[in-house]
Amino acid sequence: MLKIISNYYKIMKKQNIMGVIMFFHMFMILFYLTVDEHLSMLDKENIFTKFPINAHYLSQPFFNNTNINSKDFVNMIQNNNLNSFVGFELLDTKAQINETHTTLVYLNEYLSKFHYPLTKGKWLNKTKKNGIVIGGALTQKYNIGDKVSLTSSKHTEEAEIIGIMGIDYKFMFLNVAGKNLNFGKILTQSNDNLILTLNMNFLSMSSCSLSTLALTVDEGKLHSVSNLGINTENKTPIREMNNINSKSEYINVHNKVMLITMLFSIVFSIVYQIYIYILKSKESILILYEQGMSYIELSLVLTFPQFLNMLAACTLEIIYRLVTHSEKKQIICWDISILFSVLFLITILVHLATRRLLKKTMA
Repeated sequence: MLKIISNYYKIMKKQNIMGVIMFFHMFMILFYLTVDEHLSMLDKENIFTKFPINAHYLSQPFFNNTNINSKDFVNMIQNNNLNSFVGFELLDTKAQINETHTTLVYLNEYLSKFHYPLTKGKWLNKTKKNGIVIGGALTQKYNIGDKVSLTSSKHTEEAEIIGIMGIDYKFMFLNVAGKNLNFGKILTQSNDNLILTLNMNFLSMSSCSLSTLALTVDEGKLHSVSNLGINTENKTPIREMNNINSKSEYINVHNKVMLITMLFSIVFSIVYQIYIYILKSKESILILYEQGMSYIELSLVLTFPQFLNMLAACTLEIIYRLVTHSEKKQIICWDISILFSVLFLITILVHLATRRLLKKTMA
């Protein structure tokens, strides 16, 4: 081993290849940290962090029946005292604010507990019955405290802007159903004009529609909701979305980035070393061969920096998996075995290339 290191030093002392390799690995570390910080910021932007964590997202609560009468459903929820336990939305896509077309969304008492991030102002509350929150291009025309007129099917009400979501916003329109749901799937990214309200007086029940693809239900009231004939089989806990699904996706992104950069590191190192060995060091290699080194010994000398490269890559991978809480020993061992299998193949290729180089040089 010492002989290999000594001969490697003789060949590489003028090329400074290890400096390049170590610099590249430092770049990999910084890149990992940058990606991790970016995804952590995305995780912190998760608007569900303050949502009722015992809530469930119900998909297809009406068994694919879209002909639900909005007024009948609202009366059923209110008559059974479920307005503070079941979340639903009523939408009017033909509403106007000061003659500007917009989508007007009524959030009932339970759904109003799901606070969305605001750029200005305050979230909806019962004390301000005529208060509204706006989003989209409306945010460039109006400000906090502005008085506006809302029109829905020729019915006009006065309102006051108390909160602004921003030009681009994320909102849960309850228009997504399915399994394995997460925040990226159930939130809609939009910049369309949007008005949110808790005041049903702003809505005309004849023109608004109920979001029939999904409801949100408090965990303790799932049985009561089921007794009303609502499908509760396709439920996804908000707690599970927050702590499992989205986190798992971030970890998968981390690991994909890590794998790509590691593969790039290996390819980069191989190409760089071939350049150094064949174009820059063939005279030194020939001298070592003439001094009695075998093809195998020369191959080991030439692949020694690649061994260090693999060792650094494996160390980075283990640390990275531990940091991202994906420390599965069998996965780490499997990845390390793959890396060293690749190293074995590289050694064989270098061995064959060395023999060909020496034979060509001596011919």
